[in-house]
Amino acid sequence: MSHWPQHPVIYEINTWVWLAEQSRKHRRRVDLGTVPGEEWDTLAALGFHAVWLMGVWERSPAERRDWPPRGALAGCSLLLVWLGARNERHA
Repeated sequence: MSHWPQHPVIYEINTWVWLAEQSRKHRRRVDLGTVPGEEWDTLAALGFHAVWLMGVWERSPAERRDWPPRGALAGCSLLLVWLGARNERHA
């Protein structure tokens, strides 16, 4: 499955919490660039096509001062990680 499916299954992760959990699990600091491949493989094996990394953005001084944000979509941003090639290994 190397293309975006008509009805993708997307797994939403609270990025900061997930990275903290990964850091504890692997007993070292884990950031988005150092998430072990087996963690992505685990998600792909569950049948997810992509991971929605909620909360990935650089917070400005004003955002930090005015936290929490106001309004339904305030502070929302995302990074979508495509798991297509990893899904092929688990098909």
